[in-house]
Amino acid sequence: QDPAEFEQGIFCRVEDGEHLRLKPRCYLHLYLSQMPHGAVKKLHTPLLKSSPSVDLHVSVKGQLKPVSDCSPTMSTHVYCASGSDKLTRWTVLGVQGALLSHFLHPVYITSIVLADPYHSRDILYTVLNERVQLGPEDGLPKPYGHKKIYLFEGPPA
Repeated sequence: QDPAEFEQGIFCRVEDGEHLRLKPRCYLHLYLSQMPHGAVKKLHTPLLKSSPSVDLHVSVKGQLKPVSDCSPTMSTHVYCASGSDKLTRWTVLGVQGALLSHFLHPVYITSIVLADPYHSRDILYTVLNERVQLGPEDGLPKPYGHKKIYLFEGPPA
């Protein structure tokens, strides 16, 4: 509760007096040495054309897909979020998690430096910033919203 210590931190009080938020001009940056797995892989890897009568296919969300394209977890009730799914979720909910949401306003990633020379940042941009289409009319409670992430190419680690 010491004001001098509070001034040195990265958080400040919100007008309601109960919550904290990042101070102005404090940003969260993320460095990724490789492209995150998940939806990015689905956008990047083209499906091979094959005859449905020759290969074994399954129905996934109303579409016929080769069994080889389905991960083992698709047939179970276990939910595993991929790296790109987590990043996409964080563009709306923030990275602070459920417990800290009681005390903090959402903490959003401002930018990502992608140091994977084999993938384009355009693919990651599409997955993170264009897959979720939310506007003010979509009923997200304040202070949540969809925050776009800036992407940069960086040197490999």
